[in-house]
Amino acid sequence: MAGGTRFLAFALALVAAALAAAAALAAPGEPKLAFTAADQAHAKIVLLKTAELPGKGWKGARVDFGRANPDCLVKNYSLAKLTATGQAGTEFTRDVGSGTFLVDSIARVFRSPTQAATAVKIRSRVGVGKCLGRTLASEAPFGSKATSTARPFSLQGLALPSKGFEIIVNVTSGKQKYTLTGAVLEFRHGRTLSELSVLTINDGWSKARLRSVAALAAKRAATAK
Repeated sequence: MAGGTRFLAFALALVAAALAAAAALAAPGEPKLAFTAADQAHAKIVLLKTAELPGKGWKGARVDFGRANPDCLVKNYSLAKLTATGQAGTEFTRDVGSGTFLVDSIARVFRSPTQAATAVKIRSRVGVGKCLGRTLASEAPFGSKATSTARPFSLQGLALPSKGFEIIVNVTSGKQKYTLTGAVLEFRHGRTLSELSVLTINDGWSKARLRSVAALAAKRAATAK
């Protein structure tokens, strides 16, 4: 189980990174970058904090925006025509054999509200989830079998409308079976796009816990600036 967990942690981290990968020079498929001090400061305010996550053992680190996107995302869901003037992200992880173990809180400020709306429209599509699910399944250990599906996912009654998808990957390795689930939600307020990714091995947060975190992410994006 420990070896499988290490693989799953690595593979799901790849999924989260694929949603927001952009280096100082924008990675293929990501928006061009033209940071301003004000918009960078605003992006950081939107992010969730370690103490706000349910459960124990969470550690936060800056999202590595330098990791590349899967080819299917670059080809079909590119944001290269857009420009981000602010960008920040925190990746929260914890060491668990089963459960919710990775949460990404990412904020981007775009040049205009229209650009932010376009980014939501592109990156909340189920096709993005299918692309990332296939990428994740392809990382299964040698000798394992993995299948992936994706479906629309949203939560009602939050401070901002949510759009996104849920990825489900089933992995069979010998007699062991794992279910990997990734819930991804996008929230927009004006020029700001907030992204929440919650990644789980087998059973994780309850729907109520997931909703509470999503509600906080939406409120933070709606009230900041």
